[in-house]
Amino acid sequence: MIGVAFTERMDGRLVVVGERFDRCTRFELTAVGPSAKAMLGVAVLDVEGVVHVDGIADAAPARGTLLVSPFTQRRVVYSLSFTGTDGSPYRLDGRKTLDYTHPLRSWTTMQASLVDAGGTRVAAGVMWFRGRDLGAFVSGFRATRETGPSRIEEATA
Repeated sequence: MIGVAFTERMDGRLVVVGERFDRCTRFELTAVGPSAKAMLGVAVLDVEGVVHVDGIADAAPARGTLLVSPFTQRRVVYSLSFTGTDGSPYRLDGRKTLDYTHPLRSWTTMQASLVDAGGTRVAAGVMWFRGRDLGAFVSGFRATRETGPSRIEEATA
């Protein structure tokens, strides 16, 4: 089966619970999954990349999933697991709720939260896809021979 792969970067700001300032946050990931046609329904893609959260993670390797359901569920859901600089496991969760009366905003902005190994929310905020990254995003789409975790390496080669 021919799958699809792409690379995406999102930036944002998270506020740690109990703090009064935000922390710059960024992820860059490669997603590999089913064909573009399958992504019109409900598709779960494997993702791999790096996460940066000021004071928590510095280019930490991350793995997870990306649920894409633009029409059936009108959402895109990110779940990225990584280890912080303190050696603790974290998960960055993000959700885009797609609103076709405001497509640009709903496809490029998401609510995000950072949770610890016990599922406790450590931080929350907003992340966005920057317009300046659009060219790289579009040109980064490519076909893969198969889907699944073993094909992330192939997609990044």
